[in-house]
Amino acid sequence: MRPVTVTGGNRTGTSRVGSNPCLGDMENPAHRRGEEHHQACNTMTQAGRDLFPCSIRYSKRASRVTIRVRPGSVKVVAPLGVPPGVINEFVNSKSAWIRGKLNLFLSVKGPVSLEEPAEGSVLWLFGEPLELRTAEGDIPPEANPPVLSMGVSWFSRKKFGGWLDGMLLERVNSTAEVFSRETGTVPHRIRPGNARTRWGSCSARGVVMINRKLVHAPAHIVDYIVLHELTHLIHRNHSAVFWRELARHVPDIPRAKKWLRLEGALLI
Repeated sequence: MRPVTVTGGNRTGTSRVGSNPCLGDMENPAHRRGEEHHQACNTMTQAGRDLFPCSIRYSKRASRVTIRVRPGSVKVVAPLGVPPGVINEFVNSKSAWIRGKLNLFLSVKGPVSLEEPAEGSVLWLFGEPLELRTAEGDIPPEANPPVLSMGVSWFSRKKFGGWLDGMLLERVNSTAEVFSRETGTVPHRIRPGNARTRWGSCSARGVVMINRKLVHAPAHIVDYIVLHELTHLIHRNHSAVFWRELARHVPDIPRAKKWLRLEGALLI
């Protein structure tokens, strides 16, 4: 499942312009070869006194210009050959919408992932912030909110990451067992993953991937993603029948979607 991302500005949530990938000049050699071209830029878009940085990526797979707003960043994807002036004009036309989304993310209080465990740092565990503290002896992590204590040897990315994976899989497997009892459907395997743009996935072979960063999300969000992917074992699409089946297992789907759209954007 891909994260619910705030993009665009029309009713469907996508700001886009143009539909011809050959729009504009093709002077860039990468454009002529049809390769994907990444442009590291510091474009500043202005509407009155409103300024914000914007990065642009050209893609041969894009058919129109789209804007994606994430916490603290604005990313534009454009077809090969679209002139910078056309992109800037489009972003300018959406500047009020973009600023509104950036401000919305600033107001959101939610989990953040911890890249490197350290004394005094804050770890979000299933939606609850815990302060990391060193304990005497080589004891494994132990949560006593608002503190998570552990021995010195556990303050390593690999060892601590393994513990987090175990915590996540414990929750995931428990939810999957209930689903299997209710539906008679069993996944081939469930594994944690490092997907950059997906919360989870379900392969045709029945292998379910759950994003590692969900260990920082509230338990009901973890359950929602797990049940979403497991439901794909029954319905390999997002049809109405898929959502009806999922609703049998998730009491409040809109609540989960809202969390993933806002607080979830702080994680991926």
